[in-house]
Amino acid sequence: MPRPEVEKIFGKPNRELIDSDDQNELIWEYSDKKLWLTFYQNEADRLGYLRSSNSGLTINDIKIIDKKIDDVINQLDTKSELWEIEDYDTFRTYFLESNWLTLNVEYERVTDIELGLPFKNEDEYDWPK
Repeated sequence: MPRPEVEKIFGKPNRELIDSDDQNELIWEYSDKKLWLTFYQNEADRLGYLRSSNSGLTINDIKIIDKKIDDVINQLDTKSELWEIEDYDTFRTYFLESNWLTLNVEYERVTDIELGLPFKNEDEYDWPK
């Protein structure tokens, strides 16, 4: 989805910035929605990544934020062995590559999600048709 379509849905962002690690990534921040959207400027300026901690967020009608990670994985109907888990000092991440979905977890509860566009191969995104 290009920026003009996103703006029709969400309105103007509260803040707009270029990712300091990648000059091709433009980030829109929606403070009240607790939502960051990333547009890939070198990919026709399309939305390719989002991050949110909005408590109303759902995936397949399942509330995610502040839910127990085991319950979320079971409700999403995915096999637990498909998730790549990384432990950090104060939090853990659960990554499902097939959907490019990351659940960030503290105290065994999901604090926020990251959802990105999957890759077709090492150099190419798998944009929906």
